[in-house]
Amino acid sequence: MFIISWNVAGWSSTSRMIREDFGSIASFLQRTQADIVCLQEVKGSWAKLEADPCGMGASDGGRTLAIDGWESFWSFSGKAHRGFNGVVSFVRKDLTWWCDSRPFSEEDLNDEGRVIVTCHSAFVVVNTYVVNARHGQRMAFKMRFLYSLKNLLTQLKKQTGKPVILVGDLNQTYRAEDACWSLRRLSLPALRNLVYVCQAGGEEAEKTWAQKFPWLPMPTLQRLQGIITEQVSCMLLADDDNEGVVDSNKSISVESAVLDETRNDTEDGKNGNTGAHKSLTLLKQLIRERREQRRRNGGSDPLATLEELCRAGLQGFPVESFMRRQPSTHNRELFALTQYCGLPPHEDEGVQFMKRLLDELHLCDTLLVTSSSAENKAERQEGGEASMRVVCPYTCWDQSRNRRQRNEGTRIDYILIDEMLLPALVPCGMTENNVGVLSPMMGDANSLFATKKEASSAFFDEFDGRSALIGARRAMADGMYPAAPFDGSGLPL
Repeated sequence: MFIISWNVAGWSSTSRMIREDFGSIASFLQRTQADIVCLQEVKGSWAKLEADPCGMGASDGGRTLAIDGWESFWSFSGKAHRGFNGVVSFVRKDLTWWCDSRPFSEEDLNDEGRVIVTCHSAFVVVNTYVVNARHGQRMAFKMRFLYSLKNLLTQLKKQTGKPVILVGDLNQTYRAEDACWSLRRLSLPALRNLVYVCQAGGEEAEKTWAQKFPWLPMPTLQRLQGIITEQVSCMLLADDDNEGVVDSNKSISVESAVLDETRNDTEDGKNGNTGAHKSLTLLKQLIRERREQRRRNGGSDPLATLEELCRAGLQGFPVESFMRRQPSTHNRELFALTQYCGLPPHEDEGVQFMKRLLDELHLCDTLLVTSSSAENKAERQEGGEASMRVVCPYTCWDQSRNRRQRNEGTRIDYILIDEMLLPALVPCGMTENNVGVLSPMMGDANSLFATKKEASSAFFDEFDGRSALIGARRAMADGMYPAAPFDGSGLPL
């Protein structure tokens, strides 16, 4: 059984190009050798599907809602979101027992067209396109959707007695490694803890530091700390100046950086914590006063200390906010810091939800399974984590800025399977279309490599080493994907 998941960002246009290249959708599906193909963000509507099944990519001709040898199961959004979202599962004939396009008890969740359930002989497949939080604007709704999705998976497993497979675009990362290092968040509390260790003093402490953090010298950490605290302070002031400005392109939302870590949401996404706002307001006032004092008296005293920023509830900021072109070593040093203080780019409540989902429902992230099922299960029970076979395995890039060329992306698309299915899983391997290498787990670099030079190249592998090159090669299909133009002509086909 071969299952594919793909966010197509519009199935009508995608299917049209597929017909140009393969002759028909049936030929394309046959070429994939898949048994189940789950698509997300198909867009469209029930009316369009019924009026023009061929145009919607549900048929290869005529008004018949069928593709030779396949059945398709659809879910579309209602009036409020018509033309957006939408999922479809193409399944080879006679493999599906039943399907459900409105599996939630809450109608507003069903009306977004984000889930299609198909039941098969050995398992149940849930194909989903999870809500985008839109920089916090829909975070509460996203969390309500996720908890309802979790309840649905539990209910399906109980009612059918079958293992479940969750497939789709989850619009979520849950590990720092699920994003390019520059797109991760930098944890201010983790940075503060590093600084505490650095400031311990004493010759023995310096030796211990050099052994534990060989690629992050103490002077480098202190310099980066100063840059980061100054930049965050300026962000706070800029955010204050932009208050009341309705512009999606204004400076980074500091409010979301605070709420991301300090709010105590319930399972329905409701939030009752207001203490963070008060702390933030007081900190902004203090920074503003110090800035005025700087202007009057000169000097370079910090606008805020790292401790003050953390005490106000500020926790995670995009690493990209602290990147610089000069000096040339700055970004390399920032990369080193990110290895110790990096967080997934998405909101912490979503990150924690994903981790609980995997743990409580006994689901396995198939991309991370690199050994036999027995070995992998033993690793999970011992609290370990299988090393990744595929390096920098991102599935989403900002095409408007040609981020795919450099593989600066995130992994938000998943196939999560019930651990009962592990014995039948064929781990992700290296193919012509899936270039990858086995990477050693990060640990004591000197114990893994013979020379310091080899250890250094391994530590910075994702920054400018072999993994970075292989990841970019895979993201661009070894040069087959052209760069996006900046002349207004649109994305390349």
